[in-house]
Amino acid sequence: MNAAYKYVIDQGELPKAYPSLEEVAARRRTLTPEQKRKLKERAEEMTLRAPDSWEGKTFDQLREEAMRERYPEYYDEERG
Repeated sequence: MNAAYKYVIDQGELPKAYPSLEEVAARRRTLTPEQKRKLKERAEEMTLRAPDSWEGKTFDQLREEAMRERYPEYYDEERG
């Protein structure tokens, strides 16, 4: 209890449960060029590349092709 009173007297305010935005911003980390390079490499490793055959096609066109391939017996040719 005495430590709490001492804090209030020394700091002139009540203790905070969470840091203020200013305190968080002051502690913000910056990445080194090496850290940035590693993050970029990891992002590239995790990125799924689309097949070349998808180039220039919309999602609807790709879905239409998939429906024709997977369910030819149900696909209505007159639908277009």
